[in-house]
Amino acid sequence: MNLKKLWIYLSILVVVAGLWAASEFIFPKKTEESKSPSLFSNLQADKIQEIEWQRGSEIVHLKKNKDWEIIRPISAAADALVVENILRTLSSLKPERSFPSSEQTLKEFGLDSPGVKLLFLNQGKWFEIQVGNKTAVGNGYYVRFSNSTDLFLIQDFPVRELDRDLSALKEKKVKEGP
Repeated sequence: MNLKKLWIYLSILVVVAGLWAASEFIFPKKTEESKSPSLFSNLQADKIQEIEWQRGSEIVHLKKNKDWEIIRPISAAADALVVENILRTLSSLKPERSFPSSEQTLKEFGLDSPGVKLLFLNQGKWFEIQVGNKTAVGNGYYVRFSNSTDLFLIQDFPVRELDRDLSALKEKKVKEGP
Protein backbone atom coordinates (compact mmCIF):
# COMPACT_ATOMS: atom_id res chain seq x y z
CA MET A 1 0.00 0.00 0.00
CA ASN A 2 2.80 2.43 0.86
CA LEU A 3 4.56 1.73 -2.43
CA LYS A 4 1.39 2.64 -4.33
CA LYS A 5 1.14 6.01 -2.48
CA LEU A 6 4.80 6.68 -3.21
CA TRP A 7 4.25 6.19 -6.95
CA ILE A 8 1.18 8.48 -6.89
CA TYR A 9 3.13 11.24 -5.09
CA LEU A 10 6.08 10.79 -7.43
CA SER A 11 3.75 11.07 -10.46
CA ILE A 12 2.22 14.28 -9.12
CA LEU A 13 5.68 15.69 -8.47
CA VAL A 14 6.80 14.89 -12.03
CA VAL A 15 3.66 16.54 -13.49
CA VAL A 16 4.14 19.69 -11.37
CA ALA A 17 7.86 19.86 -12.26
CA GLY A 18 6.99 19.43 -15.95
CA LEU A 19 4.42 22.24 -15.81
CA TRP A 20 6.90 24.51 -14.04
CA ALA A 21 9.64 23.74 -16.59
CA ALA A 22 7.24 24.43 -19.47
CA SER A 23 6.20 27.76 -17.97
CA GLU A 24 9.79 28.85 -17.38
CA PHE A 25 11.52 27.65 -20.52
CA ILE A 26 8.89 27.21 -23.23
CA PHE A 27 6.72 30.21 -22.31
CA PRO A 28 9.09 32.58 -20.50
CA LYS A 29 7.66 35.60 -18.70
CA LYS A 30 8.29 39.02 -20.18
CA THR A 31 10.77 41.04 -18.18
CA GLU A 32 10.20 44.71 -17.37
CA GLU A 33 12.67 45.68 -20.10
CA SER A 34 10.87 43.76 -22.83
CA LYS A 35 7.43 44.86 -21.62
CA SER A 36 8.07 48.57 -21.75
CA PRO A 37 11.32 49.85 -23.19
CA SER A 38 12.65 53.26 -22.27
CA LEU A 39 11.01 56.09 -24.20
CA PHE A 40 14.28 57.79 -25.05
CA SER A 41 16.69 55.21 -26.37
CA ASN A 42 20.35 56.09 -25.93
CA LEU A 43 19.53 59.03 -23.66
CA GLN A 44 22.44 59.69 -21.35
CA ALA A 45 21.76 61.99 -18.42
CA ASP A 46 25.23 63.56 -18.57
CA LYS A 47 24.69 64.62 -22.21
CA ILE A 48 21.66 66.83 -21.41
CA GLN A 49 22.71 70.49 -21.55
CA GLU A 50 19.46 72.44 -21.02
CA ILE A 51 16.02 71.85 -19.50
CA GLU A 52 12.96 74.09 -19.76
CA TRP A 53 9.53 73.87 -18.10
CA GLN A 54 6.55 75.71 -19.59
CA ARG A 55 3.37 76.11 -17.55
CA GLY A 56 1.13 78.51 -19.43
CA SER A 57 3.07 81.77 -19.60
CA GLU A 58 5.50 80.72 -16.83
CA ILE A 59 8.87 79.47 -18.11
CA VAL A 60 11.70 78.05 -16.00
CA HIS A 61 14.92 77.42 -17.93
CA LEU A 62 18.06 75.64 -16.66
CA LYS A 63 21.39 75.45 -18.43
CA LYS A 64 24.49 73.45 -17.64
CA ASN A 65 27.71 75.43 -17.79
CA LYS A 66 30.14 74.21 -15.15
CA ASP A 67 27.20 73.45 -12.86
CA TRP A 68 23.45 73.63 -13.45
CA GLU A 69 22.10 77.20 -13.33
CA ILE A 70 18.64 78.70 -13.54
CA ILE A 71 18.73 81.31 -16.31
CA ARG A 72 15.03 82.16 -16.50
CA PRO A 73 12.97 83.72 -14.81
CA ILE A 74 15.82 84.49 -12.40
CA SER A 75 19.55 83.91 -12.46
CA ALA A 76 20.52 81.52 -9.66
CA ALA A 77 22.29 78.26 -8.93
CA ALA A 78 20.18 75.12 -9.32
CA ASP A 79 19.99 72.37 -6.71
CA ALA A 80 22.32 69.68 -8.11
CA LEU A 81 20.53 66.81 -6.33
CA VAL A 82 17.10 67.79 -7.68
CA VAL A 83 18.47 68.20 -11.22
CA GLU A 84 20.27 64.81 -11.04
CA ASN A 85 17.00 63.14 -9.96
CA ILE A 86 15.21 64.74 -12.91
CA LEU A 87 17.92 63.58 -15.32
CA ARG A 88 17.85 60.04 -13.92
CA THR A 89 14.05 59.94 -14.25
CA LEU A 90 14.23 61.21 -17.83
CA SER A 91 16.77 58.60 -18.89
CA SER A 92 14.75 55.74 -17.39
CA LEU A 93 11.22 56.89 -18.29
CA LYS A 94 9.04 53.93 -19.30
CA PRO A 95 5.37 53.95 -20.37
CA GLU A 96 2.69 51.73 -18.91
CA ARG A 97 0.64 51.78 -22.14
CA SER A 98 0.55 53.54 -25.47
CA PHE A 99 -2.39 54.84 -27.53
CA PRO A 100 -2.66 55.97 -31.14
CA SER A 101 -2.90 59.75 -31.44
CA SER A 102 -5.69 61.79 -33.04
CA GLU A 103 -7.14 65.27 -32.58
CA GLN A 104 -10.02 63.81 -30.55
CA THR A 105 -7.72 61.87 -28.21
CA LEU A 106 -5.49 64.92 -27.72
CA LYS A 107 -8.46 66.91 -26.41
CA GLU A 108 -9.87 63.96 -24.45
CA PHE A 109 -6.58 63.38 -22.64
CA GLY A 110 -5.78 67.08 -22.07
CA LEU A 111 -2.96 67.19 -24.61
CA ASP A 112 -4.50 69.72 -27.02
CA SER A 113 -3.23 72.43 -24.64
CA PRO A 114 -1.10 70.63 -22.01
CA GLY A 115 -0.65 72.17 -18.60
CA VAL A 116 3.05 71.36 -18.49
CA LYS A 117 5.67 71.05 -21.22
CA LEU A 118 9.16 69.85 -20.45
CA LEU A 119 11.82 70.46 -23.10
CA PHE A 120 15.41 69.30 -22.90
CA LEU A 121 18.46 69.63 -25.11
CA ASN A 122 20.35 66.38 -25.59
CA GLN A 123 23.39 66.23 -27.89
CA GLY A 124 22.26 69.26 -29.92
CA LYS A 125 18.63 68.10 -30.37
CA TRP A 126 15.57 69.37 -28.48
CA PHE A 127 13.00 66.88 -27.13
CA GLU A 128 9.59 67.77 -25.71
CA ILE A 129 7.35 66.04 -23.18
CA GLN A 130 3.75 67.25 -22.86
CA VAL A 131 1.82 66.26 -19.73
CA GLY A 132 -1.96 66.02 -20.07
CA ASN A 133 -4.76 64.98 -17.73
CA LYS A 134 -4.52 62.58 -14.86
CA THR A 135 -6.15 59.19 -15.48
CA ALA A 136 -9.64 58.50 -14.16
CA VAL A 137 -8.26 56.36 -11.35
CA GLY A 138 -5.60 58.96 -10.63
CA ASN A 139 -2.43 56.84 -10.67
CA GLY A 140 -0.95 58.12 -13.92
CA TYR A 141 -0.91 60.85 -16.56
CA TYR A 142 -1.42 60.96 -20.29
CA VAL A 143 1.80 62.11 -21.93
CA ARG A 144 2.96 62.94 -25.44
CA PHE A 145 6.58 62.94 -26.64
CA SER A 146 8.16 64.79 -29.53
CA ASN A 147 9.85 61.64 -30.81
CA SER A 148 6.59 59.64 -31.15
CA THR A 149 3.17 60.00 -32.74
CA ASP A 150 1.56 57.91 -29.98
CA LEU A 151 0.26 58.96 -26.58
CA PHE A 152 1.52 57.23 -23.46
CA LEU A 153 0.34 56.49 -19.96
CA ILE A 154 3.07 57.27 -17.41
CA GLN A 155 2.81 56.51 -13.71
CA ASP A 156 2.27 59.35 -11.25
CA PHE A 157 5.68 59.28 -9.49
CA PRO A 158 7.93 59.85 -12.55
CA VAL A 159 5.67 62.67 -13.76
CA ARG A 160 5.81 64.36 -10.35
CA GLU A 161 9.60 63.89 -10.31
CA LEU A 162 9.88 65.63 -13.69
CA ASP A 163 7.38 68.43 -12.96
CA ARG A 164 9.44 70.67 -10.67
CA ASP A 165 8.75 74.32 -10.00
CA LEU A 166 11.20 77.15 -9.42
CA SER A 167 11.28 76.79 -5.62
CA ALA A 168 12.22 73.08 -5.89
CA LEU A 169 14.95 73.82 -8.46
CA LYS A 170 16.73 76.64 -6.59
CA GLU A 171 19.86 75.86 -4.59
CA LYS A 172 18.98 75.79 -0.89
CA LYS A 173 22.41 76.29 0.67
CA VAL A 174 22.69 79.20 3.05
CA LYS A 175 25.66 81.46 2.41
CA GLU A 176 27.86 82.03 5.40
CA GLY A 177 28.13 85.58 6.69
CA PRO A 178 31.33 87.62 7.22
